Amino acid sequence: MTERETNLVKTVRVSRTILRNKWKFLAFFILVFLIFVWVLGRLDLLPEPDTSRGLSTITIAQASDSFPSVAVKAVAGVVESPVRVVIDSVNVDVAVNNPFKTDIASLDNSLLSGAARYPTSANLGENGNVIIFGHSSYLPIVKNKNFKAFNGIQNLVRGEIIKVYGKDFVYEYAVERVYPTNQEDVNTIMTAVGSEKILTLITTRISGDQPLDKYVVRAKFVGSTEVSL
Repeated sequence: MTERETNLVKTVRVSRTILRNKWKFLAFFILVFLIFVWVLGRLDLLPEPDTSRGLSTITIAQASDSFPSVAVKAVAGVVESPVRVVIDSVNVDVAVNNPFKTDIASLDNSLLSGAARYPTSANLGENGNVIIFGHSSYLPIVKNKNFKAFNGIQNLVRGEIIKVYGKDFVYEYAVERVYPTNQEDVNTIMTAVGSEKILTLITTRISGDQPLDKYVVRAKFVGSTEVSL
């Protein structure tokens, strides 16, 4: 028998063995695949999910009873990630990043190029709390302007408007409360679940060694309008 014929016979035997034990091979393959996925997950190497969602709109006129009337177009069924925060009264105009991970390194990296929405908080248009972090600094020499992203938000007063831009709509929130607090309270804010559409801005006070080293701005949703091109 030639070497070619010998190899052919071996191939046939292997094929028959696989067919006879196909379920064992399938189970083995699935087990190896699941172990591989688990290892990638532990190493944080899995691809991030796509959180984009379909958009649909209906137009109604409505504003909050608690604040001065604002001409708005409320939007139903639209969910967007924030891309920009504008607060005219304190000269804030900053881009918003949307990291997928909640670890400190990922959040700190996002804050180098703007503000950052906390990944597990609500998106624009959803019931719940949209939580956005931003740096503040009053040092005379700061090379990265994003370290001053939320400068002045502690001076906001009740009723002032915060505009948060999505891709297609701008969402307006009226300030309800501004207060100093600590990291423990911030942790509670990040994990709380609510049914109202609210916005929370969080920044660090001038000195990080104070007992109340954070500033929090809580604002209530009052309406949405299409972004003007």
